Amino acid sequence: MALDRPLVRAPEFPPVEWLNTPAPPSLAEQRGRVLLVDVWDFTSINCLRTLPTLRDWHRRYEDSGLVTLGVHTPEFPFARDSETVRRAVGRLGIRWPVALDDRQQIWTAFANRVWPTVYLIDRAGTIRFRREGDGGYHEIEAAIRALLAESEAGQAALPPPLTSDQDRPGGAVCLPATPELQIEAIDGPLPEDEATSLAIPERRAEGAFYLEGEWRAVRRGVTLESERGEIVLPFQGSAVHAVMAAPGDDHGIGGHEMAWLEALLDGESVPSGSFGQDLQRREGATWLRVDVTRSYDVLQSIGPGLHELRLRLVSPGTTLYAFSFDACLAPSSNPRSETC
Repeated sequence: MALDRPLVRAPEFPPVEWLNTPAPPSLAEQRGRVLLVDVWDFTSINCLRTLPTLRDWHRRYEDSGLVTLGVHTPEFPFARDSETVRRAVGRLGIRWPVALDDRQQIWTAFANRVWPTVYLIDRAGTIRFRREGDGGYHEIEAAIRALLAESEAGQAALPPPLTSDQDRPGGAVCLPATPELQIEAIDGPLPEDEATSLAIPERRAEGAFYLEGEWRAVRRGVTLESERGEIVLPFQGSAVHAVMAAPGDDHGIGGHEMAWLEALLDGESVPSGSFGQDLQRREGATWLRVDVTRSYDVLQSIGPGLHELRLRLVSPGTTLYAFSFDACLAPSSNPRSETC
């Protein structure tokens, strides 16, 4: 691990709304402390993976002078609503201040490019470390400790580093994975503000998803208008996540009608070993319950090769925004695959 030279001064935060703090923090007020700035979005599975480690660092190093600040830059329009983000922050157990960067002002000021990105700012206010994407936790923690150790007390005053391996487990296997798919990946045109009847073709390919029923395009998503519908997704990857909203939940705050989607993997009910955290068995079938706008864990521990997820909907008004996929499995999930 090598820190960047102290050449680039961190930009001051523009006037935006903040959560979890009585007053908006400023970088000038934090001089003399080490800052960790996390640019994230609550619908991004990559961001969600980093949160347990961020919580650990916040608890471990706060008394040693580390200040953790979140910058929530939304990917989807519904995530610009402050109450939506407030509920997500509470649900995810985030205790540090979070800026609502709805107009990407902070994103632009930091020349940010991806979700998530972690920045470390030293006691003099210069950016000394930047990490894009999830992972690299040992490297980030080493940079945190190096910056904190620049004080008079040095390393001796710091708590021990995290002992668990927060990165991908040794011997994990990595599979080809389909890239994230959003509304642009729908097979066939889908005009906004007009319901269109779609049918699932016999020939289907990875890199697209297919709809059946009456569907209408909405801002960055697609909503079921008919009483029933289907989504068919050819994919590769070890896990599947879907950003979805229940009927009437336009702002992601819940309390509206709940949606149930029957899930099938390769034409059969999903086996118990492949259940995502949000999948459950109900009345002899496997179902996904959608009750608030967020990212749902649909499938996990899927073996190599091309698979097909089919979601059968019986709740008009259900909205789909995106699918994302994981590439790596724990070693025991598929011993036939090559390690990375």
